[in-house]
Amino acid sequence: MNNLKINNLVGLHLYKLITKIINYGVDHMIYISCKPTSLARDLEVLLARGYVVDKVQCVDMFPNTVHVETVVKLSLKKDTPKIEVTMEPDEESNYTPEEKITYQKIKAYILEKYGFKVSSLYIAQIKDKCGLGKERTGNNWKKNDKSKEPQCTPEKEEAIRDAFKNFNII
Repeated sequence: MNNLKINNLVGLHLYKLITKIINYGVDHMIYISCKPTSLARDLEVLLARGYVVDKVQCVDMFPNTVHVETVVKLSLKKDTPKIEVTMEPDEESNYTPEEKITYQKIKAYILEKYGFKVSSLYIAQIKDKCGLGKERTGNNWKKNDKSKEPQCTPEKEEAIRDAFKNFNII
C-alpha cells in the first residue's frame, strides 16, 4: 500500500472514532494532538457537531525539536432555554432587586439607630425565633444544650426585630 491509501484509511478510522465519541454526547473532552493538520480536521467536525473550544494549550514534550503537543479542552454547547421573569416589588416595599440584606447591614443599622452593637449569633437567634433561619450546626452549636450559648437580651432582640422590619424581612 502506498502512503496515500494508508493516510486515507487512518483518516477514515479516526473520523469513525470521532463520530462515535460525538454520539456518546460527552459534556467535556480533552483532545491531545501531535499533528496540527489532524487537529484542524477533527476540530472542524467537533465544532460542527456542537462542541466549543474552552482552552488550548501547547506543551513542548520534546525540547530542542520542532514537535509540540496541543491540548484542547472542549465542551458540548447546550441549548438551554431561557425564561424571562419580571418581578415588581409591592408599593409598600423599599426593597430593590439589587439589594441583598446582610448581617453587616443589620449590624450597621442597629449601631446607627440604637448606638450599640449586636453579634451575628444574636441575629441568628432572632431569625430562628421569627422562623427565618436555617437550622444552625457547627462545632460550638449543640441542639440539646442551649445553656452554653449566650442569649440575646430583650433590648437587643427588639433592635434586631426593628432592623428586620426596616429591611422588610418580617
